[in-house]
Amino acid sequence: MAKKELYTTGEVAKICKVALRTVQLYCERGVLEARKSPVTGHRRILRPSLLQFMRKHGIPAAKLNEMERSLIFIADDDPRFVKILTSAIALRIPGCDVASAGDGYTALIDISSAKPDVVVIDIRMPKVDGIELCRKLKTNARTRRIKLVAVTAYAGEGYESRVTEAGAMKCFTKPLNMVEFTEYLKKIL
Repeated sequence: MAKKELYTTGEVAKICKVALRTVQLYCERGVLEARKSPVTGHRRILRPSLLQFMRKHGIPAAKLNEMERSLIFIADDDPRFVKILTSAIALRIPGCDVASAGDGYTALIDISSAKPDVVVIDIRMPKVDGIELCRKLKTNARTRRIKLVAVTAYAGEGYESRVTEAGAMKCFTKPLNMVEFTEYLKKIL
């Protein structure tokens, strides 16, 4: 994941553990340098300004890095696969968190609130299948920008084309080559 260059006042408040109004006052008084949009009036704080402010006020830069951790969500009903993939991600993609759900319905709810960077979706799952999950995520304004990657143990049954038409970037066949798969995830994060 590339380092973020602009932060909202809300993000800065969360990083520095202060109220939103406090950050707004810092900006108004010039304590924290911010750019104000001429159209919306919203402030954005540049990364170098935020880092300088954090150093000056004894706030560890690690707080900023915590906010920039990537999140990969795994939607798969096979707990063994989820455990193996979670371990591979932890090993090969440092600084990345993983969340999961065992069915498409729960995944849809959890993804909407977690807003992960990437969702790995098994095509055949209970309640809501992976193809329908892709469609729902891509038609929802809150989730349409999330990158979707499908996985299936049922290659050659036409699932690959259907899931990419529904919004997945790519479909991988199980069993996965974990090195290749995690490299792909790193590339799209």
